Amino acid sequence: MSQWVNHRDANWFEDPESFLPERWLNGLSKRLPRFACFPFGGGLRMCTGNHFAVMEAVLFLSVIAQSLNVTVDNNYKMEVMPSITLWPINGLPVTIQHRNRA
Repeated sequence: MSQWVNHRDANWFEDPESFLPERWLNGLSKRLPRFACFPFGGGLRMCTGNHFAVMEAVLFLSVIAQSLNVTVDNNYKMEVMPSITLWPINGLPVTIQHRNRA
């Protein structure tokens, strides 16, 4: 099964081409059928580091979110190169600003 195709299927995800992290609020992952979303593979070949990767991402992103605003230009159209993982062909231009901690 192709993760690229499944993860962009409008049957499972509203506006699947948009980056909408808030879509995962309210238990979406529990309502999806098995393998509608499988970022770490599945079955016998599932990534053995999946739990560590999720924990690491949550910790890293929470630290970043506390001190920085990271934005991508709304007009940027990402093109990816499929490999073992997907890579943005021309990088991912972002603007990083320190948050005001008042």
